[in-house]
Amino acid sequence: MSDLTLPDSLWEELREALIAVCPERGVEEQREDTTRSLKQFLLTGRARAALSPDTYLVIGDRGAGKTALCRLLADPELRQGLPLPDNTVVRVGFARRQGDTGQPDADSLHAALKGADLAEHRLMWLGLLGRALLEELKPYLDAELSEALAQNDPRRLLTAMEAMSAAMYEALAKLDERLHNQGRSLILVYDDLDLLMPTWESLFEPIRSLFALWQSQSRVWRRLRPKVFLRKDLFGSEEMRFADGAKFFATRQSTLMWSEADLYALLVKRLLNHEPNSDALQRWLVDLCGGDGGIGRDAHLGIFPKRAEGLAFAFVRALAGPTLGEGVTASPSDSWVMDHITDGAGEASPRSLLRMFSRAAELARDRLQPGVCVPSACFVNAQRVVSEARVRELKEEDHWIGELPRLLRGATIPAAPESLQARLAPLLDEEDPAKRPRCETAEEVVDRLLRRGLLTRRIDGRLDVPELYRAGFGLTRDVAPDLRPIRRMTPTTEQLLDRLFCERDAPYGPYQLPSRPHEEVVIPELLVRARLIDSELQPVTVQIYHGLDTIGGELWSREVRALMQLTSRKHPALPSVRSGGHDETHDVAFVITDAAEYTLAEPNAMEHIAKDPVEALRQFLLLTHGLSLLHERGITHRNLSPATVEYLQHGSEREAEPATPTLFGWRGSR
Repeated sequence: MSDLTLPDSLWEELREALIAVCPERGVEEQREDTTRSLKQFLLTGRARAALSPDTYLVIGDRGAGKTALCRLLADPELRQGLPLPDNTVVRVGFARRQGDTGQPDADSLHAALKGADLAEHRLMWLGLLGRALLEELKPYLDAELSEALAQNDPRRLLTAMEAMSAAMYEALAKLDERLHNQGRSLILVYDDLDLLMPTWESLFEPIRSLFALWQSQSRVWRRLRPKVFLRKDLFGSEEMRFADGAKFFATRQSTLMWSEADLYALLVKRLLNHEPNSDALQRWLVDLCGGDGGIGRDAHLGIFPKRAEGLAFAFVRALAGPTLGEGVTASPSDSWVMDHITDGAGEASPRSLLRMFSRAAELARDRLQPGVCVPSACFVNAQRVVSEARVRELKEEDHWIGELPRLLRGATIPAAPESLQARLAPLLDEEDPAKRPRCETAEEVVDRLLRRGLLTRRIDGRLDVPELYRAGFGLTRDVAPDLRPIRRMTPTTEQLLDRLFCERDAPYGPYQLPSRPHEEVVIPELLVRARLIDSELQPVTVQIYHGLDTIGGELWSREVRALMQLTSRKHPALPSVRSGGHDETHDVAFVITDAAEYTLAEPNAMEHIAKDPVEALRQFLLLTHGLSLLHERGITHRNLSPATVEYLQHGSEREAEPATPTLFGWRGSR
């Protein structure tokens, strides 16, 4: 397709489709009907490797799709659409969130295994294996053992295995022999093992015992095979490193990782299979994939892109334009998205990508910005939601990570290792074991965060936090202090700004109030002006017009037209509009323009600019030229004073004069 421009007639439909196919909780936690599940799933090369009967261990971060894959395997109807060898049977060995598996829940297992040793844990897994295969095992069980396995009581099950484990192993060997003679394989899937026990320390004994059980029988059972889905940090921990069973599984493992191409192929596949799509939207999506020859169709898997390369660039550019972000952090759209959902290890999950697009599309419903379906500000706001959600997930896995926002508050990032270690040292003194990492020194804490991808190390040795975690940890970049005279903001204005621009779910955010918020009442009860800080920590000016059906609404309409005319000229001395809109709920309209940190009304401002009289004269001429452009359009600037002329610092930018320490510019602020 030569022109991948998204027609504005499809904007609303595509936004609603993104919200529908990208549920807030991500991929695997949604209870979708069986007719949709495979159409929502992308069978990547790594997923195919994980499905192989020769793969015993599937490793992945949270949100990588482990539970989604496990659920597809466990469902007989869905399993028909997966590339499994013929005559393969799947049973659930343990999966807390897989509905009614017939197995004891995690709480009752924990109670029964309290104080148990490795041998007792292995006996419990043996009993759970027997329960999962009870129907297949019945020909080889006596009445007493069959009755014991039928009881959904972990304590009774453990007692029975202590007395009859030999008979259990003999029955399983006979079942394996029968499967071998029939040319069939039986896979036992295990998921949610991190939910077995309430603390990190108590998790490893049952997991090691599960590995040990299957390793001990690996030369006996030829057709009975495990498939364990496990978090990467659990398998890679020191506690698992030297377990014999872990070594056995490590040679038969597959890791669920997602490339950028696969992530966008998943997103586009979900859109292609969304119902109902209009013919026009479906045609655009097909063309996005390269036309009819670029898509495949399968009775179970639905419609899918044949090639994923190039989808990211084409899709995000059509949706949001060529760049996302603002100022020095702006970058190509596809790069910006990946940079903000990728951890320090370079890995990104489907859950983060889907959550990003879902939230951005939802915010764009009420966003006023010509020429773009989902504005940049919506993605910036959505990324904050992604970051906060990801940190909450990490806290559920490791409670001590929930202490990081408190300890890192006010930190300047990137930071020297010693500085960060000093901030993290109090973790080692926590009395609550759940809030104390399994480390002896603060240096080990930093190393652990580096391995988990929560920190990265720069070339100069300083430590940084990936964008994926910055907002969740409450970290922001430094902002120059506000030196203007303080005028206290009224509670009414502050509440209004919070609701519209600053709260986490603010419809027109994300912005934040400066440390010393102030307001300027331009016209009492009609027009208020205030300063906000955007997501890139750059200042903006917001003008609030009260009364949409009164003179306030008329003033807003005139202001928008004037500012749009000025912005199109991109004159360095004239204000630049960011966005604008109206909110009927609060009966207000607004305009947001770029702002600077200082004006010519600051103390000693005139003395400072007088140090470079030639540059000051040049800026004065630019300012007068900008005013002449206003006059050409019949616009009169009625409020010209030093306080309305902003002072912009540009740094050393002139190639002809590289030694110039500071350059500056003037700009009319309103």
